[in-house]
Amino acid sequence: MSTVGRRVSGLSSLSQQSLVDHNPRRHGRRIALSTGAALSLVAAGSLATALFASPAFAVPSSVDLGSATSYAVIGGSTITNTGPSVITGDLALDPGSAVTGFPPGTITGATNVSNAASLAAQGDVTTAFNDAAGRSSTMSISADLAGSTLTPGVYTASSSMALSGALTLNGQGNPDAVFIFQAGSTLTTHSGSSVILEDGAQACHVF
Repeated sequence: MSTVGRRVSGLSSLSQQSLVDHNPRRHGRRIALSTGAALSLVAAGSLATALFASPAFAVPSSVDLGSATSYAVIGGSTITNTGPSVITGDLALDPGSAVTGFPPGTITGATNVSNAASLAAQGDVTTAFNDAAGRSSTMSISADLAGSTLTPGVYTASSSMALSGALTLNGQGNPDAVFIFQAGSTLTTHSGSSVILEDGAQACHVF
């Protein structure tokens, strides 16, 4: 939610993401999402009413991103940037060769286009995507996650998913707590939306 921490961003295309650290037990950590950040999420189940506090579930195991772990953006045909986006991490495109908009955009890591590294990253992120998509849902969620507080689990929406405000992820004191979001189609984040990580939740365990 990476779009989306390192593991989130390995499955997503994110622009202008910032992370501000606070005391995780008192205030949590806040991930600010810029307008138009788009996350590629996984296929999903059914839609339900809004959540404001979720019950405790068995903590799902993490999703292994393999060689895709260091990537913030992985594309399959073209990658096009507009504006002064900052991509924190590596970028890969495979297959394809068109990467445009850098500059004005900035990539802090490596750029791999149609080479051995990009092919490996594309294969590993596909494997990770299929793994996350195949997880059994622990709860259906609303179309808009704003105002919700969620504990570790696999959350499913049958179609689109949105974030118009703040979503809180509570790790319940477990630094290995895993959150997986499965969406039937798209995720739209509004200007000023954010994900607050508290009580041990970490961005690297949000998918």
